[in-house]
Amino acid sequence: MANKSDHPRLRRGFTHAFSLKALSEQEPDLQEYVTKFIRGLSKLAATDEVVNLANWFNFITFDVIGDLSFGEPFGCLDTGKSQKA
Repeated sequence: MANKSDHPRLRRGFTHAFSLKALSEQEPDLQEYVTKFIRGLSKLAATDEVVNLANWFNFITFDVIGDLSFGEPFGCLDTGKSQKA
């Protein structure tokens, strides 16, 4: 929601993060999170428990954003729980 004068400057600042090269370099990490996501859901499916899928989509989102933003995930996919501060 930047104004017209700030938008080009901000866009240039983010462009490198979304280049084909930068995104390709992140692919193995993202595949690891998707694998953890599927593995976690597969374990729960084997137990016939009711699962809140919205929570699991939040877990993968938090872990990916944590890794990309802070250099480490929040561990939600590993524990199957959200991490509370």
